[in-house]
Amino acid sequence: MEGDALSIHNTGDIVIEGAPTGSLSTLTSESGNIVLAPPKAITVTSVSAPGGTVTINGKVTAESISAKAVKFEGGTLKASVIKAAEAISLQGAKLEATIVVAPMVSIAPSVKGRATAIQSDNEIGPHKLKGGFSLSEFVEMIPNGAEILAEHDIEVKDDDDDDDDDDDDRSAAAALAAHEVAVDSDTAASEEASESDDDDPAGPIRDALSTIAEAYGDGDLPGPIGTLSALVDGGDLQDLKNGINKIWSDLLKHHQQTDPYIPNAVTRGFQTIQLELRKL
Repeated sequence: MEGDALSIHNTGDIVIEGAPTGSLSTLTSESGNIVLAPPKAITVTSVSAPGGTVTINGKVTAESISAKAVKFEGGTLKASVIKAAEAISLQGAKLEATIVVAPMVSIAPSVKGRATAIQSDNEIGPHKLKGGFSLSEFVEMIPNGAEILAEHDIEVKDDDDDDDDDDDDRSAAAALAAHEVAVDSDTAASEEASESDDDDPAGPIRDALSTIAEAYGDGDLPGPIGTLSALVDGGDLQDLKNGINKIWSDLLKHHQQTDPYIPNAVTRGFQTIQLELRKL
């Protein structure tokens, strides 16, 4: 027991097909496989099978999943990090993941949900998952993104074209399009304005803020967006630059507690604001 939660560490297999009466902390199989097929939802901190396969068929929430191979065969899966030494197969009904990393990643066209960042050596075909950014884009967009990757021993692959900004922009756009992440015409226009409007450095930031607000429709704006709006309206870009990472972190916490979906326009809007602030 770790506090009031049960941890299981076994040399061989770990199979959970019943409903645990209490909370789970960590599941570790040194050289076997781990099968999670619970009849009701379970939450676990970490799942690790470095020498085997983790198979999930049920409703599972985990902070991290690490194995030789990971198979999400059915149900719903929420995980911050899914990492495999060889392959990850995503075939279930719904996925909510921040990072998916393996040499081979396959995604069934029917899987719905989100995978914010995906790294693999193979070409991933069409799918319905939102996100699909590269790890380098993830580090650029997400505050503490580099720290998150380091915590899970995930390396960002080097890009030979790092010095060519135009090539980077085209590559990022291609990656977004390949994963069906739409950038609307208003956002594209604001990006063009950011390149040409030197007289008003806050102009592109205001345009990005407008796009972010519109993404929430007629619903109430999250508190962190109100904070962002106040700083932009106040015109103190240095305060905004110092506080943008905390605002993004607060927004992530807000969505974790309410709706886990963050509209793509919001993510792209924050990316635009961060890029503009770096020019100051």
